[in-house]
Amino acid sequence: MPEPDPTVMPLMIGTAGHVDHGKTALAQHLTGCPLDRHPEAKTRGLTIDLGFAPCRLPGQRLVGLIDVPGHEDFIRNMVAGAASIDLLLLVIAADDGVMPQTREHLRIVRLLRDPPVVVALTKIDLVDDELRSLVIDDIRSFLSEAGLGQAPILPVSNRTMDGIPELRRELDQQLAGLRPRHDPRRFRMAIERAFNLPGYGTVVTGIPLSGTLAVGDEATLHPQDRRHAVRAVQNYKLDHDQARAGMCCAINLRDLEIDAVRRGMWLVAPQAYPPVSDLIAHLDGVSGDMPRRRRLRLHAGTAHCEAALSPYDDHDPALVRLRLSTPLCLSAGDRLLLRSLDQRHSVAGVRVLSLRPTARRQRSTALAEALEALHDGEFWAGELLAGGPAILTRTQALALSCRDHPAATAQLEAALAKGLLAALGDGAVLVRPRRAEISQVLLDTVNKRHRSRPLSHGLPLVEAAAACGLPPSAWPDLWRALNDPRLVLRHDHLAAADFQPALSARQLADLDRLATAVAQADAAGIALGDLASALALGQSELKRLVHLLVQEQRILR
Repeated sequence: MPEPDPTVMPLMIGTAGHVDHGKTALAQHLTGCPLDRHPEAKTRGLTIDLGFAPCRLPGQRLVGLIDVPGHEDFIRNMVAGAASIDLLLLVIAADDGVMPQTREHLRIVRLLRDPPVVVALTKIDLVDDELRSLVIDDIRSFLSEAGLGQAPILPVSNRTMDGIPELRRELDQQLAGLRPRHDPRRFRMAIERAFNLPGYGTVVTGIPLSGTLAVGDEATLHPQDRRHAVRAVQNYKLDHDQARAGMCCAINLRDLEIDAVRRGMWLVAPQAYPPVSDLIAHLDGVSGDMPRRRRLRLHAGTAHCEAALSPYDDHDPALVRLRLSTPLCLSAGDRLLLRSLDQRHSVAGVRVLSLRPTARRQRSTALAEALEALHDGEFWAGELLAGGPAILTRTQALALSCRDHPAATAQLEAALAKGLLAALGDGAVLVRPRRAEISQVLLDTVNKRHRSRPLSHGLPLVEAAAACGLPPSAWPDLWRALNDPRLVLRHDHLAAADFQPALSARQLADLDRLATAVAQADAAGIALGDLASALALGQSELKRLVHLLVQEQRILR
């Protein structure tokens, strides 16, 4: 295999804009490649599906370019490409200006990736200078409303080639300032298309979301859950020894029939991303009222399915639970899109927090703030904060990351150092912003004990630790981490702060008489039977009082 080209970058330029504004022609000028491969597209004179091509820029950087359809009838295909855009080339025709799909495409891309934007003002050969100036002012106003007032606007003509060199230089400068998105988790790719290559067999294409896949490796195709060996790989149509995240890849798989694969399937590292149909997510950029208990269309890479949405927490309407009609190979940190079932408008962006939904939990300000503060790439933190248990073993915590063990271990140690996790001993950790959940478990358990044994001081610490799934040795670390004023320690028992043992005036007097009788006994002590006779107490009542005095350490049994 040839050595990797150091100028090959895992970055994608993506076009967007209204139909017939010149996106595909401009993409062909930039790449030198025809991007409309469908005969129907050529017949109808409009792009109906995604087009991919390598793009060599003036600085000799080789990146990918995605051309998306502009017609609203093919918005599903547009969304499939928008999920991979690192630099948006927003195409607006000078004779039309900002149109409905201009707005919708920009909204979709920003909900999914929010990349920097460069505007190409096409068809400048069709308008005079005065109209061009007016259109540019209108575009600038549109961009300012979207918070993109500094985005460059470059006039170009696909017919005369005016402005094309300047546009290429601007794209090159923009990409020079971008850092490729890095996701070190194991390999995962949503399949964009598949075709048969004579002499080689089935080839699948797409843009991997994470990891690498080398020639000779095995990968699992979902939903069939079948493994296939990698026979050959191309990135940007160049032979390579491995497919890399963020690049246009073509992967030749052994023993795969072309009829068994289609767009929307997933190619993943073995046992790394089992398909899921239930997840917790945070909604961003909601259009209109926050949706509650609705069925919507969820787009995830090149896949899509129906999703039933329901609130996950009454205190945070943006935190929702999604149940999918079709299992998908998702992961914490994924950015997805919710659209109406009729595909007429985008409802919200989706940031996947956890694939391990649990019952609604005791909320806290600390948890809400931690969730709101999450950034792209903090997939592991999102998984820890939003789903699964609040106390888990280090092994369980590492398994959440879908990463190779050394990298995950370093991340775990960093989380401990930053205070996201608290070590509890014996290999257990507490997700610190979720400590209110553990406090609530303990408070519920303690109150149950108070109701059943009103004379007792509370819960023995061995039982308190067991209620959290911990050994007694981990209790001191947990108690320091919780720091909840609703719970107190009394005589080595856990109790509610507002609880006092329920004793009548007679029981209090009997308690004092019992303590005095024991104190006056000689060094040999005194038998329970003798105490019962001397104090005229029943055996059961005497045992309760003795137990309480032992808890208070007023007598030694």
